[in-house]
Amino acid sequence: MQGRPVWLASVSRRSRNGKCVSALKLPRRLVLEAERVLRRVLYGVGDSGRERLFQMCVTTCMHRALSDQEIEMLPDGWTEKPALDVAGGPVRVLASRGIPPGTLSVEPCEDYGREPFPGGLVDADGDPLWIPVDCGECPPCRARVVAVEATR
Repeated sequence: MQGRPVWLASVSRRSRNGKCVSALKLPRRLVLEAERVLRRVLYGVGDSGRERLFQMCVTTCMHRALSDQEIEMLPDGWTEKPALDVAGGPVRVLASRGIPPGTLSVEPCEDYGREPFPGGLVDADGDPLWIPVDCGECPPCRARVVAVEATR
């Protein structure tokens, strides 16, 4: 979030037979339930005015920027250390607050690849589970690279 450290919470679901349910297949009521769980988990931490709710293949996630007070409590030199890398972009952004419009670095890749989960895991419907892989060429991917490089 513009170079500010974030809290990350994520939630996933399993079917009655124990298989993962793809977050991208959740009905609206379960997405809202996931959001309620994430807000409960992050209650009292971070800056709730700067957050985003997003989905990966398996998880619904929330990034929330650390508050000024939390940043002050970080060890000396924490914010001066360069970013090593980022996990890549989200698959789907559901909501965001306090992120300037047009901030491409937090948007999904426009042409992400799908790396199969190790072991060939499938979801409750038998569809392969996957990890998104940024293409590295589209505007959001290029913006992520620039954002990381700016901290080095």
